[in-house]
Amino acid sequence: MKESIEALLKIIASTDKRVRVSGIFLLCMITLPLLTNSTFLVYLFTHIDTIKAWDSDTIIIAVVILFFTSSFSLTSTNFMTVAAGYFYGWKAYPVLLGMFLGGSILGYLIANAVNRGAIIEWIKQNKKASIYVDRLKTQEGYMVFIMRIAPFIVFNLTNIACAFISMPFKKYFFYGALGIIVRLIVAVYVGSQIQSFENLYDDPIYYVQNIIFIAISGLAFYRLYDKIMKEPVTQENL
Repeated sequence: MKESIEALLKIIASTDKRVRVSGIFLLCMITLPLLTNSTFLVYLFTHIDTIKAWDSDTIIIAVVILFFTSSFSLTSTNFMTVAAGYFYGWKAYPVLLGMFLGGSILGYLIANAVNRGAIIEWIKQNKKASIYVDRLKTQEGYMVFIMRIAPFIVFNLTNIACAFISMPFKKYFFYGALGIIVRLIVAVYVGSQIQSFENLYDDPIYYVQNIIFIAISGLAFYRLYDKIMKEPVTQENL
């Protein structure tokens, strides 16, 4: 965590304007969700009966708004998918899938437009960091898949990270879509099975699926870390 914060501060302090703008964009996309998600969750948990009574026009408006807010993680995708499963069952699945696939495209394209290859160029100035990133790029598909299924990785961070390391769009979208499909199937199913959204944290189904996904994605990230960092970069490698 300390190294990540230091790296972000170095990016923001860069003399290269493109790198600096990318760093500020990343910082905003990390901090804004911390402020907006709390508001979203308070509304969600205190207006359950109101949401259940929404007519079709209100639902359409909500879907359009949530498409943009969830694309930038301004509303929690984890809670939104479970809530949609709770309120509307499997009817919500194709709508959510369209929203998240569209959001992954939108988020990637915006991050790519902001970054324009600046971060990968900045990293390549450091030979040691460049070697680690080259190793990471051999595992890109695996990385984006586990980022999509991990409940502790916010949606837009995956969009930004993949754009910033210049991951090819087709590979990003394909493996990201696989992760989104898997995560959505489980989340909508859980939402359709829980007894009370008000007592979500006490529901055993919700609790168990969270533990399973955290464990699986945690082990998967450890495997990814091991593949990239196992062999240290020495002067001989440079």
